[in-house]
Amino acid sequence: MVFLNGAIIGITIDPQRIVSTIRAVRRNGIISEFVSVSTSAQQRSVYIASDGGRLCRPYIIVKRRKPAVTQYHIDELKKGHRLFEDFVDEGLIEYLDVNEMNDASIAVYENQIKDDTTHL
Repeated sequence: MVFLNGAIIGITIDPQRIVSTIRAVRRNGIISEFVSVSTSAQQRSVYIASDGGRLCRPYIIVKRRKPAVTQYHIDELKKGHRLFEDFVDEGLIEYLDVNEMNDASIAVYENQIKDDTTHL
């Protein structure tokens, strides 16, 4: 089943494809950066949340054991050539709510990044 803000809106046989697609369009700025998507493996369900009032925190995206934000990006930010919002707009940072954090593998420090790490 697929839920949007708690209401059933459809069914799927491929929950992971829906999740991957929504995350891709969010990272490309097609939908709001505050739209959350998570799964329940037991129930084979997808939960999409776009309602207000959810606590969302920014996390650096990690791909292939490398943080998307590099020292170059940090230097640009320090010089005033970039804003924090630029990192979100460029798909380097994304906001996760508590439900999506349960699907993520988050490293606190860069030296803790492993093969399955998704965020820093």
